Amino acid sequence: MRSRFGLGAVSLRADGAAAARLRPILESANLKNLWVSLISNVDASPIGTSTAVRNALLRQVASPLRWLESVQRMVAMGGRRVVEVGRAMC
Repeated sequence: MRSRFGLGAVSLRADGAAAARLRPILESANLKNLWVSLISNVDASPIGTSTAVRNALLRQVASPLRWLESVQRMVAMGGRRVVEVGRAMC
């Protein structure tokens, strides 16, 4: 993998029923292995395979995000600039 990385920043909060509804959607999605490392906001770990992305998204539906730990991990991996892409919440 290249030395670029990003955050998996889909901020969803729901119960186990939401994960059950999301599972078949993710399983049918044509996800590919990533060409950059993605830092999972669920456990602040780097992931890169389509399976790991699916699992992280399912866990993220009902888990707290670990934003600070995720940014710290990116810095430890050599990141010096963070650009967050997503819908504005304000």
